[in-house]
Amino acid sequence: MMGYIQFESGPGSRYIPYLGAGAGYQLAFIEARDFDTEIYDSWGWGAWAGLGYELRPYGVSTGRALSLEVSFHEAKVSRNADDPVTGRRTREFIDAGGVGFRFGLRFRVPGN
Repeated sequence: MMGYIQFESGPGSRYIPYLGAGAGYQLAFIEARDFDTEIYDSWGWGAWAGLGYELRPYGVSTGRALSLEVSFHEAKVSRNADDPVTGRRTREFIDAGGVGFRFGLRFRVPGN
């Protein structure tokens, strides 16, 4: 679950630059053959920037746009685990962050 804020250019141009950031709590369910499902969790954050191109025939705004976006996500999910050899309790971490690219079709709800 993530809360976020996003800013984009105002109406008038077909090109819609935007950027945003958010933070939230995440869960990772790791399942392996012959083992119980393990749950890793932690807080994480992300940021993104993109450019949309509004699809509007004959100058009429449709609220639809093609978009291309780059994003960055940072989180290290973890869990407590018992070492089967020593019996000591340890903390296991998984790096769940990285850089990504998205391409898609955006829709704006009428009135927003």
